[in-house]
Amino acid sequence: MKRLLLLIALLASPLVAQMHQRFPAAADVTLINQSASIATTNIVGTAPAGIYNVCWIQQITRAASVSSSLLTTIGWNNGSPKTSTLFSVNGGALGVVADISNLLNSTGSNCMMIFSADGQPITYTTTYASVGGTTMQYGLFITVERLQ
Repeated sequence: MKRLLLLIALLASPLVAQMHQRFPAAADVTLINQSASIATTNIVGTAPAGIYNVCWIQQITRAASVSSSLLTTIGWNNGSPKTSTLFSVNGGALGVVADISNLLNSTGSNCMMIFSADGQPITYTTTYASVGGTTMQYGLFITVERLQ
């Protein structure tokens, strides 16, 4: 009984309540059949100061008839604006690379931990290009978890 009461007390403590806080599902991004660039858009409008884990996946759901490219960028502010995009290791060098495979179900993804200053947004944007009579379509899925 004492162990159960201790467990309940620990789970109700403010420290545990702040750890691994999932934002409501509405803060997650689930987009399908996109066929254009997306301007900077908030995932979390005003994030409390803290460390966040941001994960995203982009997937081509329809290949263009000739060629296409897609780049997803995550933005945040830790006292000054920061951004990060999909990365690829090329010959030992780390470089920003758009998905240019133009293959159905081609997927790019990344997770990263960021520090957001109090009251700042966490954002995303995509840069899209498509050539040919059949345009490329894509899905984008992003989730944000507050770690501390």
